[in-house]
Amino acid sequence: SMVPSEENHNHRPTRGNGIPFWVVMMVSNFDDVNVTFCNIGCDDEWLLMCTTFLLTEAIYYTCKRVNQKILLRTLYKSRMYGTSIQAKLECPKVHEIQIPLHPRLIVKNVIDHLTMRVLRNFAVSGKARMFVYKERATGHIFYISIDQSSNEKKQQQQQQQ
Repeated sequence: SMVPSEENHNHRPTRGNGIPFWVVMMVSNFDDVNVTFCNIGCDDEWLLMCTTFLLTEAIYYTCKRVNQKILLRTLYKSRMYGTSIQAKLECPKVHEIQIPLHPRLIVKNVIDHLTMRVLRNFAVSGKARMFVYKERATGHIFYISIDQSSNEKKQQQQQQQ
């Protein structure tokens, strides 16, 4: 396992000791981040391993978050859902709401009304029932997806029979 554990080493640096090496990070050609450790008297392999792991993890999550923000901004500006967005836009779900519908309503008609009239100005082309919205106060961009719950799908199938 790449994850350091305390079982592997009993010595942990204390506050105030500082890190006894320099870390140089350089982005090369926008595809890689090269991390170089310049040792200034550190023989503590445990410390080097922990630092390497933490830096690698931080770089990965920072790159992923920046990529998500760029893709959301691109999606908002272009309103086009292309293969580059499809492959890379994996944002965590922030909110989900289920709205119960009256049994006499036809689910498809409700969704069609929402998508063609209510949310029309936020529609994304290339992806059905997907919308993008920018909050004015904060500038945060959200993508919205409308889907039927499994109960509504069953209801729609029963209505069609």
